[in-house]
Amino acid sequence: MSASIFGSNAEQEVYLCLTSVWSKYVDIYPQIPVRRVLGYDNLQNLPLSPGAIDYLLKTEFDFVVCEKDTATAQLAIEFDGIGHGFSRNGEYISRVVPGNDPYRKLKLDAKLRACELSGVPLVVVSFPETDLLEESDSAITVLDAVIGEIRACIGTHQLIASHTEAFTEAYDEDPTGEAAGYVLDALEFQSDLENNPIRRKTLEIFRKLPFSGVSMGFLRDREKEGYVGIRRSIIGGTHISENFSSKKVLLSTSIYIRDLDGSVNLADCIAHYCLARKALREVGTDPAAWKKLLDETPWTTD
Repeated sequence: MSASIFGSNAEQEVYLCLTSVWSKYVDIYPQIPVRRVLGYDNLQNLPLSPGAIDYLLKTEFDFVVCEKDTATAQLAIEFDGIGHGFSRNGEYISRVVPGNDPYRKLKLDAKLRACELSGVPLVVVSFPETDLLEESDSAITVLDAVIGEIRACIGTHQLIASHTEAFTEAYDEDPTGEAAGYVLDALEFQSDLENNPIRRKTLEIFRKLPFSGVSMGFLRDREKEGYVGIRRSIIGGTHISENFSSKKVLLSTSIYIRDLDGSVNLADCIAHYCLARKALREVGTDPAAWKKLLDETPWTTD
């Protein structure tokens, strides 16, 4: 019997989960040689040590996410089931040194550096990023948000490249750059809807709700543990005076994720989605139900 192409059962489960969610939008391939994604000649010319280049020419990425039907790589993913680590600022972070792989950090750092130099996003994740989030009704993972946010970022760059005239006109009309900022915001919003199904679904849900006022706040209580926290809330009203302000918080959701690359945007994307799901589940779309919740919710001071 042939051996599995996956490094572990957990890695295979991650792949199956990814394909079940993302197969409509992208193609995901397992165990793809690094040289196929970054290019054989390109790898040999990167400013890396000979040992690192030799390793990269022989190794694979766990998963490669490609543009649908074109096999064009959009990002690579490493699942670190052994070290339970993640990537941040182009570096592999882990407090565990596997006894059977003492050079794991060197290997993953080499992959991260090669991808950074080649312009191909690489993320390293482990179980906390691939487990289904209870707050989302077990609908998404942190890794789903990672893929969505990276695809949206790529899409924004593509839109910017195709709208250079709009930026030029905006700067000519308003040298302060404010008008160009509005153009950029519009392109980012368009790319979010086209490339990140999590943000698109969030917007679809909120368009059905009577209340659209949403606030975002940072949670600092787990920073020392290495977590980034975001709370998203639906606000039913706000009173502001000289001495204090008060508001009606109708619903809120708090999300904590490990401090990996882009953690604030990721946590906010997830928290906003989970809040939308919670609103739909607990209150629904009936204006009368929201009016009842508004009447029963006390004012709270900041």
